[in-house]
Amino acid sequence: MAHLPSKPSRGALRKACVLLKEAFLFSQILKVDCALIPTGLLSSSIMNWHMIISVLTIVVLKIVGMTLFLLYLSPTFGSSDVSSVPTESSRTACSRTWYFLQRRCFWLSPFELSWNKSRDFCKREASTLAIVDTPEKLKFLQDKTGAEKYFIGLYQQEKNRWHWIDNSVFNGNITNQHQNFNCVTIGLTNTYDAAPCDVNFRWICEKEAK
Repeated sequence: MAHLPSKPSRGALRKACVLLKEAFLFSQILKVDCALIPTGLLSSSIMNWHMIISVLTIVVLKIVGMTLFLLYLSPTFGSSDVSSVPTESSRTACSRTWYFLQRRCFWLSPFELSWNKSRDFCKREASTLAIVDTPEKLKFLQDKTGAEKYFIGLYQQEKNRWHWIDNSVFNGNITNQHQNFNCVTIGLTNTYDAAPCDVNFRWICEKEAK
């Protein structure tokens, strides 16, 4: 006669849940309260202990994967590390993945968003969209953009009145202005190119070096 799998006790279930949370080191991310496992669940005659472990493991792995993905997106991940790029003094350095120039740090995104979402992303990282207001900055960043276009902190709210994100006035030349685009990208060429704000591009964040 086949034997049904024995039903685990309440204590065993709680212990297994706790061990899973500790094993993956994500107890604050996994919002599971091990003290609240329903009594009815334990009393079910068709309870399959191995199925419970499998389901919990899959949930944990999905949460771990999503968390690692979000950590990858943040340019300040591993902020205790500093860039290997030489700085002007021992007191100024940029976090890992940021580039240093003229006491400023620049980060080039590996993915794409609209101009508004790019601006908000930089703000969450205590930075702004890049203010590329000198030929040195433009050349430095153009050398790193490769074959991609990147949003910068330059836009217009009124026709032909371009401003940087810090409200300073831009007096240079912008290509594609005749197409009524209100945001600006750099990359591919050595010019400032007007671009639609609601189309997704990569972007560049900028902040002061510490």
